Amino acid sequence: MSNVQVATPQQKSPTPSVELEALRSKKAVDAMQLGPPCIEKYHSVHRAISIIIDEQISGLPVVENGQLVGIISDKDLLMFLFGKEFLHATVKDFMTANVVTFDVADNLSSVCNCLATNSFRRVPILLEGRPIGAISRADLIRFATKYFFSSADAATGEPLKKESLLAADVMRGGVQTVRTETPMPEIAQILAKKRVSALPVVDDCMNLLGIVSEKDVLASLFAPNSTVLMARDLMTTDVVSFNIHDDLLDICDKLVREEFRRVPILDQGKLVGIISRTDIMQHIVHNKSYGAIYNAQKL
Repeated sequence: MSNVQVATPQQKSPTPSVELEALRSKKAVDAMQLGPPCIEKYHSVHRAISIIIDEQISGLPVVENGQLVGIISDKDLLMFLFGKEFLHATVKDFMTANVVTFDVADNLSSVCNCLATNSFRRVPILLEGRPIGAISRADLIRFATKYFFSSADAATGEPLKKESLLAADVMRGGVQTVRTETPMPEIAQILAKKRVSALPVVDDCMNLLGIVSEKDVLASLFAPNSTVLMARDLMTTDVVSFNIHDDLLDICDKLVREEFRRVPILDQGKLVGIISRTDIMQHIVHNKSYGAIYNAQKL
């Protein structure tokens, strides 16, 4: 029996109180996380795998003499782990050399647009060519949430009334899923081909049973005496999900506070869609103000 958690919407949600343009005027340095883990390009690929799993991150900047020369991601590793001899491989053999980066002085709006329209989840931030930080989708959402929302409208001191967008208004349907008996190599192939970080596990009636992630697959590849496992052996059954009628702000809050990047959307217990950090970011970028979400005055 699965243990699927349906998140309970918060009774009180913060309301927008400042202009969206104020956020767009900020610089990359204002939102970046300092000191991302880096790895030298001639280090062992096993070391890269260990760091990614231990640090619970999706990629590592690759450096040579302190200068950024590439990036290696969990997807890079998954795409090459099958059918390749990599016992003595180095990070250089797996890394992507063509890396999108930003300078500390670049506008935060440029970073936001980049992460909202590309498949990668974070970008290195450079100072004189050296990586000193990184900005992820979660960092941007967290920064926007802190910057925009307060308990009352700044001008009147009164809470703004709102009619919120619901999960159903933003979710994406047609979700790629797997069954409990799907073998691990097939799961890895889907993750690499579809360029997603996790797959919902469902039964024949689309009831959500769990989630299997790329990290689950990656960790299983190096387990002692491992055999070909199936989704039921890898999946996490303790899954946070939302209902189609839940408030988008509650979903945003959960994605900011937790490490996972997307949440399943259910209708009467059945999987009908998914909402990711990127989906919310795209909504923010494509709408002129948060007032569109809350049916409040245009800020």
